Amino acid sequence: MGTKNIILAGYGVVGSILLPLLQSSGYVKVMYGIDPIKERKDDLQRHGVFSYKSIEDIPEEDIKDINVVLDCSTRGHGRNNKRIYEKKSLPAIFQSGETISLASPYFPEKYQSDKTPSYLRICTCPGISTMRILFALEKFCPIFVNGHYYKINNEDSMIDTNYSSGREIEQLFGIPTRINRLYLRGEPKEGYVYASNMQTNLKVRISKEVLKEVLEQGRNIRIVKKNSLDTSVERHSDTLIVEESIQSHDGIVELTSLCYPPEVNFPEILMAINLF
Repeated sequence: MGTKNIILAGYGVVGSILLPLLQSSGYVKVMYGIDPIKERKDDLQRHGVFSYKSIEDIPEEDIKDINVVLDCSTRGHGRNNKRIYEKKSLPAIFQSGETISLASPYFPEKYQSDKTPSYLRICTCPGISTMRILFALEKFCPIFVNGHYYKINNEDSMIDTNYSSGREIEQLFGIPTRINRLYLRGEPKEGYVYASNMQTNLKVRISKEVLKEVLEQGRNIRIVKKNSLDTSVERHSDTLIVEESIQSHDGIVELTSLCYPPEVNFPEILMAINLF
């Protein structure tokens, strides 16, 4: 696999977590970092990444070898950034905080184009977890998904009805989906975790034993016992399914899963980078 030269645009919460993961991938080279805040630019330099305040400050001759921009800017900045990327003929991958209309939502197993894309949007963190589970169950014909995502933080919101993950799933999988996101008041101890309660109706009935076997074979899925889950668990990119929560009866599958944002997105981000 050849080296992929990228620009990391935005070095806040998401960008700072993804940088060491990208640098340890073995084939992604972060050529430049973009952030207007001096302290963040200095930190990028300490990590061996030459930094600029704006992508427009990068000399044109240095842009020609860039494969793609990984945009990790503050939520809502993506649309303005996209205009700049278009002017410079730079393809880009946006994060899930941007609106669905900004770029095509990306899930590797549902990407069907043979052409190099111009712009992609990584799906929401818990949405990616749900998609991994749905793809593992695909041969049993999921026909409806209903779920609740739980997030601990101190935002003003209490609930998002019909959360965007559901629209992503409907667009990529063609399955009617209803997902609500609920906010639980508090401060996460070691970075926040998404918990999900998911119910999926299948056209083909499946036993609990077969269900567990199928899930264990899914990409980036791990089944764990509930007593192994605490804040000492190292953050990683897998979807964790609580073994004791797994149920299957009358064509209905129920389970509880957890994931660590933004680490959970990293396998999908790498696969997206490889398209460019």
